Amino acid sequence: MSGNVEVQQLPTLPFPKVDIPSTFDLGMLKTIAAGQLITVKAKVTALREPKTVQTSNGTLKMLEGQIVDTKGYSKIVFWEKFCEQIEEGITYIFQNVRVKKDAITKQLYINTAKSGTVIKQTEPHTDILALAPTLTDDSITTTVEGSVAGVISTSTYVACMKCNKKIENLDNSSDIITCNNCNMQQMTNFCPTQYYAQLFFLTTPKKDKLTLTLFNKVITQLFSTESVSDPSKDQFVKLLLSLKDIVVTYNKRSKVVTNILRPNI
Repeated sequence: MSGNVEVQQLPTLPFPKVDIPSTFDLGMLKTIAAGQLITVKAKVTALREPKTVQTSNGTLKMLEGQIVDTKGYSKIVFWEKFCEQIEEGITYIFQNVRVKKDAITKQLYINTAKSGTVIKQTEPHTDILALAPTLTDDSITTTVEGSVAGVISTSTYVACMKCNKKIENLDNSSDIITCNNCNMQQMTNFCPTQYYAQLFFLTTPKKDKLTLTLFNKVITQLFSTESVSDPSKDQFVKLLLSLKDIVVTYNKRSKVVTNILRPNI
Protein backbone atom coordinates (compact mmCIF):
# COMPACT_ATOMS: atom_id res chain seq x y z
CA MET A 1 0.00 0.00 0.00
CA SER A 2 1.50 3.32 -1.10
CA GLY A 3 1.64 6.57 0.89
CA ASN A 4 -1.09 8.08 -1.32
CA VAL A 5 -3.76 5.74 0.01
CA GLU A 6 -6.05 7.11 2.71
CA VAL A 7 -8.02 4.73 4.95
CA GLN A 8 -11.17 5.96 6.69
CA GLN A 9 -13.19 4.08 9.31
CA LEU A 10 -16.96 4.10 8.72
CA PRO A 11 -19.32 3.77 11.72
CA THR A 12 -21.82 1.78 9.65
CA LEU A 13 -21.88 0.18 6.23
CA PRO A 14 -23.92 1.99 3.55
CA PHE A 15 -25.39 -1.36 2.42
CA PRO A 16 -26.84 -4.42 4.15
CA LYS A 17 -24.70 -7.44 4.92
CA VAL A 18 -25.21 -10.30 2.47
CA ASP A 19 -23.77 -13.81 3.01
CA ILE A 20 -22.11 -14.94 -0.21
CA PRO A 21 -22.87 -18.64 -0.79
CA SER A 22 -19.86 -20.97 -1.14
CA THR A 23 -19.28 -22.41 -4.60
CA PHE A 24 -16.79 -24.99 -3.31
CA ASP A 25 -17.50 -28.65 -4.08
CA LEU A 26 -15.66 -31.85 -3.21
CA GLY A 27 -14.45 -32.25 -6.77
CA MET A 28 -12.24 -29.23 -6.07
CA LEU A 29 -10.69 -30.71 -2.91
CA LYS A 30 -7.47 -31.79 -4.64
CA THR A 31 -6.85 -28.16 -5.64
CA ILE A 32 -6.85 -26.98 -2.00
CA ALA A 33 -3.69 -26.86 0.10
CA ALA A 34 -3.70 -28.75 3.39
CA GLY A 35 -4.48 -26.43 6.30
CA GLN A 36 -7.03 -24.31 4.45
CA LEU A 37 -10.54 -23.75 5.82
CA ILE A 38 -13.46 -24.46 3.49
CA THR A 39 -17.25 -24.51 3.55
CA VAL A 40 -19.08 -27.24 1.65
CA LYS A 41 -22.55 -28.76 1.37
CA ALA A 42 -22.45 -32.57 1.39
CA LYS A 43 -24.34 -35.69 2.44
CA VAL A 44 -22.97 -38.04 5.10
CA THR A 45 -23.07 -41.42 3.34
CA ALA A 46 -21.16 -43.55 5.87
CA LEU A 47 -19.99 -43.45 9.49
CA ARG A 48 -17.66 -45.76 11.37
CA GLU A 49 -17.99 -46.63 15.04
CA PRO A 50 -16.87 -43.72 17.26
CA LYS A 51 -13.70 -44.23 19.28
CA THR A 52 -11.54 -42.46 21.80
CA VAL A 53 -7.94 -41.57 20.99
CA GLN A 54 -5.02 -40.32 23.06
CA THR A 55 -3.73 -36.96 21.83
CA SER A 56 -1.47 -34.19 23.14
CA ASN A 57 -4.68 -32.54 24.33
CA GLY A 58 -5.78 -35.61 26.31
CA THR A 59 -8.34 -38.30 25.49
CA LEU A 60 -10.71 -37.15 22.75
CA LYS A 61 -13.72 -38.69 21.04
CA MET A 62 -13.34 -39.16 17.28
CA LEU A 63 -15.68 -40.28 14.50
CA GLU A 64 -14.67 -41.04 10.91
CA GLY A 65 -17.07 -40.89 8.00
CA GLN A 66 -17.53 -40.16 4.33
CA ILE A 67 -19.31 -37.22 2.70
CA VAL A 68 -20.48 -36.90 -0.91
CA ASP A 69 -21.79 -34.06 -3.06
CA THR A 70 -22.61 -33.85 -6.78
CA LYS A 71 -18.96 -33.51 -7.81
CA GLY A 72 -16.96 -35.75 -5.52
CA TYR A 73 -16.46 -37.35 -2.11
CA SER A 74 -14.11 -37.17 0.86
CA LYS A 75 -13.24 -38.81 4.12
CA ILE A 76 -14.20 -36.60 7.06
CA VAL A 77 -13.14 -36.74 10.71
CA PHE A 78 -15.37 -35.34 13.47
CA TRP A 79 -14.02 -34.53 16.94
CA GLU A 80 -15.69 -34.26 20.34
CA LYS A 81 -19.12 -32.54 20.27
CA PHE A 82 -19.53 -33.00 16.52
CA CYS A 83 -19.56 -36.80 16.97
CA GLU A 84 -22.99 -36.45 18.60
CA GLN A 85 -24.41 -34.07 15.97
CA ILE A 86 -23.94 -36.17 12.84
CA GLU A 87 -26.30 -38.77 11.36
CA GLU A 88 -25.71 -41.01 8.39
CA GLY A 89 -27.90 -40.18 5.38
CA ILE A 90 -28.35 -36.49 6.29
CA THR A 91 -27.11 -33.51 4.25
CA TYR A 92 -25.25 -30.72 6.06
CA ILE A 93 -23.45 -27.47 5.39
CA PHE A 94 -19.97 -27.92 6.86
CA GLN A 95 -18.72 -24.41 7.58
CA ASN A 96 -15.07 -23.68 8.36
CA VAL A 97 -13.83 -27.26 8.24
CA ARG A 98 -10.11 -27.80 7.69
CA VAL A 99 -8.43 -29.65 4.81
CA LYS A 100 -5.85 -32.14 6.09
CA LYS A 101 -3.42 -34.58 4.45
CA ASP A 102 -3.17 -38.17 5.69
CA ALA A 103 0.42 -38.89 6.73
CA ILE A 104 0.19 -42.48 5.47
CA THR A 105 -1.91 -42.37 2.30
CA LYS A 106 -1.08 -38.71 1.39
CA GLN A 107 -4.76 -38.23 0.52
CA LEU A 108 -6.57 -35.00 1.40
CA TYR A 109 -9.53 -35.21 3.75
CA ILE A 110 -11.70 -32.92 5.86
CA ASN A 111 -11.41 -32.41 9.61
CA THR A 112 -13.47 -30.34 12.06
CA ALA A 113 -11.30 -27.42 13.19
CA LYS A 114 -10.31 -26.71 16.80
CA SER A 115 -12.50 -23.60 16.67
CA GLY A 116 -14.87 -21.95 14.25
CA THR A 117 -16.45 -25.05 12.70
CA VAL A 118 -20.25 -24.95 12.38
CA ILE A 119 -22.32 -27.85 11.04
CA LYS A 120 -25.94 -27.20 10.01
CA GLN A 121 -28.47 -29.63 8.59
CA THR A 122 -29.81 -28.56 5.20
CA GLU A 123 -31.95 -29.72 2.29
CA PRO A 124 -30.65 -32.65 0.18
CA HIS A 125 -29.08 -32.01 -3.21
CA THR A 126 -31.49 -31.90 -6.14
CA ASP A 127 -28.89 -33.27 -8.59
CA ILE A 128 -27.52 -36.81 -8.58
CA LEU A 129 -24.66 -37.36 -6.16
CA ALA A 130 -21.22 -38.50 -7.29
CA LEU A 131 -20.31 -42.17 -7.08
CA ALA A 132 -18.16 -42.96 -4.05
CA PRO A 133 -16.35 -46.16 -3.00
CA THR A 134 -17.30 -48.10 0.11
CA LEU A 135 -15.68 -46.65 3.22
CA THR A 136 -12.93 -49.11 4.15
CA ASP A 137 -9.39 -49.18 5.53
CA ASP A 138 -8.01 -50.97 2.43
CA SER A 139 -5.92 -47.97 1.43
CA ILE A 140 -3.83 -48.17 4.60
CA THR A 141 -3.00 -51.88 4.59
CA THR A 142 0.12 -53.39 3.09
CA THR A 143 1.57 -56.87 2.60
CA VAL A 144 5.20 -57.81 3.20
CA GLU A 145 7.28 -60.97 3.34
CA GLY A 146 9.70 -61.70 6.14
CA SER A 147 10.34 -63.50 9.42
CA VAL A 148 9.64 -63.07 13.12
CA ALA A 149 13.00 -62.16 14.68
CA GLY A 150 11.75 -61.69 18.23
CA VAL A 151 8.76 -61.75 20.56
CA ILE A 152 8.41 -58.49 22.47
CA SER A 153 5.45 -59.53 24.64
CA THR A 154 2.59 -62.01 24.89
CA SER A 155 -0.48 -62.25 27.09
CA THR A 156 -3.57 -64.36 27.60
CA TYR A 157 -6.79 -63.46 29.36
CA VAL A 158 -10.28 -64.78 30.01
CA ALA A 159 -13.03 -63.11 28.00
CA CYS A 160 -16.78 -62.79 28.46
CA MET A 161 -18.90 -65.17 26.37
CA LYS A 162 -21.39 -62.39 25.55
CA CYS A 163 -19.43 -59.19 24.84
CA ASN A 164 -15.96 -60.75 24.37
CA LYS A 165 -14.36 -58.15 26.67
CA LYS A 166 -11.55 -58.99 29.08
CA ILE A 167 -12.78 -60.02 32.53
CA GLU A 168 -10.86 -58.07 35.16
CA ASN A 169 -10.15 -59.14 38.75
CA LEU A 170 -10.74 -62.81 37.96
CA ASP A 171 -11.46 -64.86 41.10
CA ASN A 172 -9.80 -68.23 40.50
CA SER A 173 -11.45 -69.69 43.60
CA SER A 174 -14.97 -69.38 42.15
CA ASP A 175 -16.67 -71.31 39.36
CA ILE A 176 -18.81 -68.27 38.54
CA ILE A 177 -17.45 -64.95 37.29
CA THR A 178 -19.09 -61.62 36.45
CA CYS A 179 -18.14 -59.57 33.40
CA ASN A 180 -17.01 -56.04 34.31
CA ASN A 181 -18.41 -54.70 31.04
CA CYS A 182 -21.87 -56.24 30.57
CA ASN A 183 -22.35 -57.64 34.12
CA MET A 184 -23.32 -61.11 32.86
CA GLN A 185 -22.57 -63.92 35.29
CA GLN A 186 -21.18 -67.06 33.70
CA MET A 187 -19.36 -70.30 34.38
CA THR A 188 -15.59 -69.83 34.29
CA ASN A 189 -14.92 -72.98 32.30
CA PHE A 190 -17.19 -71.76 29.47
CA CYS A 191 -15.29 -68.47 28.99
CA PRO A 192 -12.89 -68.35 26.01
CA THR A 193 -9.20 -67.59 26.36
CA GLN A 194 -7.99 -64.63 24.28
CA TYR A 195 -4.41 -64.23 23.03
CA TYR A 196 -2.25 -61.21 22.27
CA ALA A 197 1.30 -60.82 20.98
CA GLN A 198 3.70 -58.08 19.89
CA LEU A 199 6.43 -59.14 17.46
CA PHE A 200 9.73 -57.83 16.12
CA PHE A 201 9.56 -58.52 12.38
CA LEU A 202 12.24 -58.31 9.67
CA THR A 203 11.13 -57.95 6.07
CA THR A 204 12.90 -59.51 3.10
CA PRO A 205 14.92 -58.59 1.20
CA LYS A 206 15.27 -55.05 2.64
CA LYS A 207 15.44 -56.14 6.30
CA ASP A 208 13.11 -53.35 7.38
CA LYS A 209 12.39 -53.54 11.12
CA LEU A 210 8.71 -53.57 12.15
CA THR A 211 6.93 -53.88 15.46
CA LEU A 212 3.68 -55.72 14.70
CA THR A 213 0.70 -56.53 16.91
CA LEU A 214 -1.35 -59.73 16.74
CA PHE A 215 -4.80 -59.98 18.31
CA ASN A 216 -6.83 -63.06 19.12
CA LYS A 217 -8.54 -63.55 15.73
CA VAL A 218 -5.28 -63.87 13.78
CA ILE A 219 -3.60 -65.88 16.56
CA THR A 220 -6.39 -68.46 16.73
CA GLN A 221 -6.27 -68.80 12.94
CA LEU A 222 -2.53 -69.43 13.32
CA PHE A 223 -3.21 -72.08 15.98
CA SER A 224 -5.61 -73.82 13.60
CA THR A 225 -3.12 -73.76 10.71
CA GLU A 226 -0.33 -75.12 12.93
CA SER A 227 -2.61 -77.68 14.68
CA VAL A 228 -1.94 -76.13 18.10
CA SER A 229 -4.47 -76.15 20.93
CA ASP A 230 -4.29 -74.40 24.32
CA PRO A 231 -0.49 -73.87 24.27
CA SER A 232 1.60 -72.96 27.29
CA LYS A 233 3.38 -69.61 27.28
CA ASP A 234 6.65 -71.24 26.14
CA GLN A 235 4.86 -73.13 23.38
CA PHE A 236 3.15 -69.93 22.29
CA VAL A 237 6.47 -68.05 22.08
CA LYS A 238 8.18 -70.94 20.22
CA LEU A 239 5.36 -71.01 17.69
CA LEU A 240 5.71 -67.28 17.05
CA LEU A 241 9.50 -67.56 16.67
CA SER A 242 9.03 -70.35 14.13
CA LEU A 243 7.27 -68.00 11.73
CA LYS A 244 9.94 -67.71 9.04
CA ASP A 245 9.48 -66.66 5.41
CA ILE A 246 5.83 -65.72 5.92
CA VAL A 247 3.61 -63.19 4.18
CA VAL A 248 2.01 -60.69 6.57
CA THR A 249 -0.75 -58.17 5.87
CA TYR A 250 -0.97 -55.33 8.40
CA ASN A 251 -2.48 -51.89 8.93
CA LYS A 252 0.19 -49.26 8.25
CA ARG A 253 -1.26 -46.89 10.82
CA SER A 254 -1.85 -49.20 13.79
CA LYS A 255 0.68 -51.94 12.80
CA VAL A 256 -2.01 -54.55 13.58
CA VAL A 257 -1.68 -57.78 11.59
CA THR A 258 -4.82 -58.83 9.71
CA ASN A 259 -3.54 -61.95 7.96
CA ILE A 260 -0.58 -64.39 7.99
CA LEU A 261 0.27 -66.80 5.16
CA ARG A 262 2.94 -69.47 4.90
CA PRO A 263 3.51 -69.60 1.11
CA ASN A 264 5.59 -72.80 1.31
CA ILE A 265 2.88 -74.85 3.04
